[in-house]
Amino acid sequence: MPAGLQWMDVPLHPLTIQLYDYWREKAAGRAMPDRADIDPIEIPRILPNILLVDSLTAEGDFRVRLFGSELAYLTGEERTGTGRTEIGRNRPPELAQKSQERWKVVITRLVNEQAPLFLRTRMDYHADNHRVLHIAALPLSAGKPGVLAQGIGMMVTEA
Repeated sequence: MPAGLQWMDVPLHPLTIQLYDYWREKAAGRAMPDRADIDPIEIPRILPNILLVDSLTAEGDFRVRLFGSELAYLTGEERTGTGRTEIGRNRPPELAQKSQERWKVVITRLVNEQAPLFLRTRMDYHADNHRVLHIAALPLSAGKPGVLAQGIGMMVTEA
């Protein structure tokens, strides 16, 4: 497992808490909400930090369906439409590989556990290595209740 991933039982950042509360409300007692339950109009304040992933595999592969504008700014790249192995394509290979490996760990765990995940890590794969990143990764079904089809997530830095 890549160094620097600090797993947490609950979200600690106000925006990841807001996303998790919204996700739980939409789940309405189910294991996970359906993607159709998620309405971007209901979460305008956090939308720039939201990402959606699909084509999830137990090996940690995925495709980014949506990558919020704040995330593109934060990471220095637009990732909508990309797969795991394309992350960091504008960075030196060793830094791109480190970022890809972290994503693989998170997606693999999301697929295996099919439950909300929360973690913190340092942005040590580019110039902002002093910043702490809070991450939420939450499962979504897509027409088949309780069957993971997508993930909704958030990345946000500490103030």
